[in-house]
Amino acid sequence: MVRTVAILVLAAVFVSCGSRALTPGAPSAVTASGETDGVRLRLDLDRATLRAGETVWATVTIENTNDRAISWVGGGCNVPGRVTAVVPAIADFGRNWTEYLFAELKKRLVIGVSSSGYVPFLDEASWDLRSQGGRACTADIRAVSMAAHAKVVTRFAWDGTLHPGALAPSGRVSVVAALDMNDERLMVGRSVSATAPLDLTAGTTTTVSPAQAVDAALDDARFAAWVRLHARADSYGQQTAYDVDGTVRLDGDIWVITAFTTPSASASGRIEVRVDARNAAVISVATR
Repeated sequence: MVRTVAILVLAAVFVSCGSRALTPGAPSAVTASGETDGVRLRLDLDRATLRAGETVWATVTIENTNDRAISWVGGGCNVPGRVTAVVPAIADFGRNWTEYLFAELKKRLVIGVSSSGYVPFLDEASWDLRSQGGRACTADIRAVSMAAHAKVVTRFAWDGTLHPGALAPSGRVSVVAALDMNDERLMVGRSVSATAPLDLTAGTTTTVSPAQAVDAALDDARFAAWVRLHARADSYGQQTAYDVDGTVRLDGDIWVITAFTTPSASASGRIEVRVDARNAAVISVATR
């Protein structure tokens, strides 16, 4: 009874904040579904258009239609399924550099950037705690059993941002829901997924991905020369940027790429490249 009251109060809060969170039996604005090996996944979005800064709710329904239990990949907070917003404008990995020095540095700069174009929705429990820093989930991975003919429903939310304070670019976004499954006999990963469209409005005018911004920086002779200056050969004689680290962040309509030497480097240095997030033009290069 207490839990029911809590859920009703929480739903009222969402409505008062402008959310149109789906309630059981309510029609969805967008629906998509998929099936793999007898496991069905349905994705329901409570709106077809999202104004950046507001909230879209995704309801994921997973059903095991088999006469036997299946195993899905869990761990941490053990939330069945996952939902990701794919923002095409900034998901492009850009150029494949043939020179290892640049290719390896670019990969390290781009991987892990929260503005990479693949933005995870938060599960409902984490969403409720976001103002308190979210909830901590362990990084362990384990197989979780789902009984024959069982059904689970999970809800996820997104506010149209790449990370807190940074709105995503306006345009068509693909919302992908998936469940990763475990095949104990074949020892291979399988998944069931569904993709639904979502139109994002009132976002930024960014059209250049962080990877493309790094490409623009590496194409600039000043930044390229700085990277070469701080390169070192590995045990095979190949030039590397292992003594260089850095960050990529979005500041309005500008990608700010900062590279700096690590403590192991023979000489210290720092460089900042600012790239226009609308046309990939290098705005400035500054060393410190």
